[in-house]
Amino acid sequence: MNVTRRQNLALLALIVIFLVAFAVRIYALDAQSMWIDEGVTHDLAMRTMDDSARRVASAVHVPLYFWTMHLWIGVAGDSVFTMRFVSVAFSLLTVALAYALGRKLFGITAGLAAAAFIALNTFSIYYAQEMRMYAMLSAVAGGALWFYIRFIQHLRWRDGVILAILNTMGTLTHYTFAFFMVAQGVMAVLWMAFIGYRALRARSGLDIAAGWRALWPTLWRYTAVNLLWLLLYTPWILGGGPSRIGIHPNISPAVPLEQLLREIQGWLAFGRTYEQNMGGMGIAVYLLLIFGLLIQPKARRDAWTWWKMLLPVAWVLVMLAVYLYLELYLRYMRFLLPAQLAFALWMGRGVWVLWHLQTRHQESWTRYLPKAAAAMAVVGLLFNMSNGLDPLYNDPQHQRDNYKA
Repeated sequence: MNVTRRQNLALLALIVIFLVAFAVRIYALDAQSMWIDEGVTHDLAMRTMDDSARRVASAVHVPLYFWTMHLWIGVAGDSVFTMRFVSVAFSLLTVALAYALGRKLFGITAGLAAAAFIALNTFSIYYAQEMRMYAMLSAVAGGALWFYIRFIQHLRWRDGVILAILNTMGTLTHYTFAFFMVAQGVMAVLWMAFIGYRALRARSGLDIAAGWRALWPTLWRYTAVNLLWLLLYTPWILGGGPSRIGIHPNISPAVPLEQLLREIQGWLAFGRTYEQNMGGMGIAVYLLLIFGLLIQPKARRDAWTWWKMLLPVAWVLVMLAVYLYLELYLRYMRFLLPAQLAFALWMGRGVWVLWHLQTRHQESWTRYLPKAAAAMAVVGLLFNMSNGLDPLYNDPQHQRDNYKA
């Protein structure tokens, strides 16, 4: 298959994925009444930006989402449909970013798979239909990751400035964006360790000065980017917003670690309806995650290849570690929505590795087995994910409180 035809097929597949993602998010968007937290959003969005900022600071929130809603209702009105549509738009942006990130990091196959996994995941769909900030949080994280990769790779100031701005937007959307910034820091340190070690070993013996010279450009530029973020975020800090974080109680009841990890895994892979639509496809998730940790036999095994492979893995694991450390349990699962993007990229890489895996005998029919396995895994997972749509829309356990009654 020539390159042009392959690109056209990929574009067609992406359009189909995007249309499906739009359809399942727009369906019955205003069927449920505005519930209490959405009522708070409506109230704050109707106020002036200055007034809403003062009020959210006292309620352990940050103002950017409410400012966005304030501007939106000035254009589109304040109906339930139009206000929830903002979350639909941000969720669709996350689908597009999943494709772009998967393609940039690994390849077209990974991007398409990651986008499809988000498109039908009921965790993503649920918060795409809610008048709250979580869909925006995930989209901003995806955009920040794009410029973070570009900055780490090329060390261009333009990318660094945009990264600092997006990190500021993220931390002004929800405080838990800091989880993602911790993951950024972990991967930046890992990259500096890679390049420093490479320079150390480049000559006979250990040349510490060479290692330091190699990592210094990344170290000081990344430090400068984070200082710029801190500068941009300082007005909110001086306003006293973050000072109230410790006052807000954690009211999530404790659950056993095994149960919590099972819930998180189910939500990230299939969505909040995972108990009803996972079926026997959990093994396919593990298969793709394992393949997502492999380097293809004939691929380059340089530091950049390893770093890209570890990026979505670290994002998931760091966010999960912080979440567990804070003992947020089941009540605050929505804080992990950005990690669902990383989980989809991890699974998407598994699809990509499996799809391009070469068998020992390339002239035999067995060369098609890896592609067949990858296709079966993706189709099976998407089919089971689609089975979660009906319970998401109609099962009372997935419905918000009805304030119309």
